[in-house]
Amino acid sequence: MVTTLFLMTLLAQGSGSSGSVGPSPSAAGLEDKPFIVTKSVDATLVEITPNVIVVKEVGKNGKEKVYEIRYNSKVQFSADKKTELGQAKRKLNLEDFKPGQFVRLTWIPDIGVAVALKAIPQKQSRPA
Repeated sequence: MVTTLFLMTLLAQGSGSSGSVGPSPSAAGLEDKPFIVTKSVDATLVEITPNVIVVKEVGKNGKEKVYEIRYNSKVQFSADKKTELGQAKRKLNLEDFKPGQFVRLTWIPDIGVAVALKAIPQKQSRPA
């Protein structure tokens, strides 16, 4: 009996998202989506303007990769408490971030719009 109930529970569970199907998503309709796929990268901030956020990631093999992501007015700004910025301010905005800072940028790859920007401590390189 327990095995039957367990099997029925497994078969009843679905997968995926129940998001609406329609035209391509827009930045204005982000709050309407129940499930959004995002991508994050830990990188050095190269440029930040009211239109675009540019970061540079250096891979383990030494290759550099530059990401240019559109800025959205609903970007969540934050800072790790171990960073100078995280200790100095609690509520952050666009002007608090400066080129050269190490950050974690999160964006929606389908539409190329930033979701979050967080100042994080610089990663220490491990000896080989």
